[in-house]
Amino acid sequence: LNGEGRFGSADFKTLETARLGFGGGQRFAEVKLEIEGGRADISARMDGDAADIDATLAKVSLGALNEDLAGTVDGKMALQGRGARLSGSMDVTLEGARARGAGRAVSVDGRVRATLSDQSLFVEAVASNAGGLRSSATVTLPVVASAAPLRLAIANRQPMNGVFSANGEIKPLWDLLVGGERSLSGVVDMDGTIAGSLADPRLSGTAELAQGAFEDGQIGLKLVDLSVRAVLAATAIDVSRFSATDGRGGRISGGGILRENRRAGHKDAGGGHGQEDVGLLDIEHSSPVPAVWSDLWNPKETAADDDRPR
Repeated sequence: LNGEGRFGSADFKTLETARLGFGGGQRFAEVKLEIEGGRADISARMDGDAADIDATLAKVSLGALNEDLAGTVDGKMALQGRGARLSGSMDVTLEGARARGAGRAVSVDGRVRATLSDQSLFVEAVASNAGGLRSSATVTLPVVASAAPLRLAIANRQPMNGVFSANGEIKPLWDLLVGGERSLSGVVDMDGTIAGSLADPRLSGTAELAQGAFEDGQIGLKLVDLSVRAVLAATAIDVSRFSATDGRGGRISGGGILRENRRAGHKDAGGGHGQEDVGLLDIEHSSPVPAVWSDLWNPKETAADDDRPR
């Protein structure tokens, strides 16, 4: 079997005739692909009781994995198991990883290693760039996995744990992991622990942002000279310093505690756990930018209403 096509934003074609087979309860595939100048060699063998899958990537476009990304990935991945047991490993390096359309100046290089052992997935990731960014994360995720039938999925409501850190210009990481209508830049220094679940993550630690800028195109918010210092405590964020300007004479500053209300039986109007935000904001000069601030911060215990953003 020969062919060509497109994965995400990356074109591919077979380098050799692909071998595919099934019958007698067995299935196998051996495929060698060229993907945007890179190469992927994939082999898989499965039957009613076992699975064995291997993949080797060389300069494969990240656009093949996610059409919103650019850059390349190299490395190896493997899965093997029998019956209800499945194990595996991954060791890949990323080069020039960035949001699609972004320049290489905001790209990052990194390495991701993962080990699957039955119902647990251990992931270790590091990333850096020429601008001085250094970041890392280590997390153990619960999974539902089996070789027969072949299945691998993260159990997003079961407990996870890990640690994270980031130091340097945050824009490359923000564009890569968040992107969209919102942008964030500035020098960040943060580290802490990860708990909770993927569906309900809990972060604890410290975070500081200096010389920052934030923009939300959807609501027309633009802040510059952004400075934030906060302590993350699982269900609360203690903001000891927050200040920013709009670049047109407007300034906003303040601090406070944003706390999630998890009292038994208490639900917000949308059916989720309620949120209780406590804070104090001081507006030195009213301007069009603070007019949208209430969408992001709605303190219940504040100074007089005249001091709150309009």
